[in-house]
Amino acid sequence: WARNAFASYELRMKHRVPYYYPFLSLTTKFGLHQYLESELATGKYPYKGGIPLLSYSVEFLLSRQKTVYPLSNPELIEMLLKNGQDPNLVCKDLSNHDETPWLFALKRVREADRRGWIQENDADGNEIRRWVTILESFVKHGADPNASIVEDRWDHAATALDVVTLVAEKYHSPDIKKLLDLLIHYGATSRAAN
Repeated sequence: WARNAFASYELRMKHRVPYYYPFLSLTTKFGLHQYLESELATGKYPYKGGIPLLSYSVEFLLSRQKTVYPLSNPELIEMLLKNGQDPNLVCKDLSNHDETPWLFALKRVREADRRGWIQENDADGNEIRRWVTILESFVKHGADPNASIVEDRWDHAATALDVVTLVAEKYHSPDIKKLLDLLIHYGATSRAAN
């Protein structure tokens, strides 16, 4: 189970990704808000390297994959940000590429759009509102409004503004439009060259 939760030991060792606090990381993925908050309050978990808790918290920002993990929880992520988790912390992912929790979240949105996981007309708008609230928390807690995702085998390079503009224009959600306005308010100006 742990191998599936955090990739294989072999993959982690191949890229020398350090792996600290596995149980705390797992509780983050499961969204155990109260446990996580009480553990972080002890001050026993300084960041030592590897994938930060904030990245684990947005792994299932939007997903239609079958999994035992719940979708990312806005309250848990807000708590992590208030407890000093840095949305711009540069770390190595399991492919040995530079990553930040903010870029990881933006990639989840872009992937969900590409795979058709974003439901434009969900019953009450709560699904879009849930993940938009998470991205708003990132922005309000200092996420780089001009951060750029590098090109990969599926998608072109894109800035935060590109990703949010794409989904705002495609899904016509007032919540996504509000996120776009917030991103611009916090200084998003650049667009990636395609």
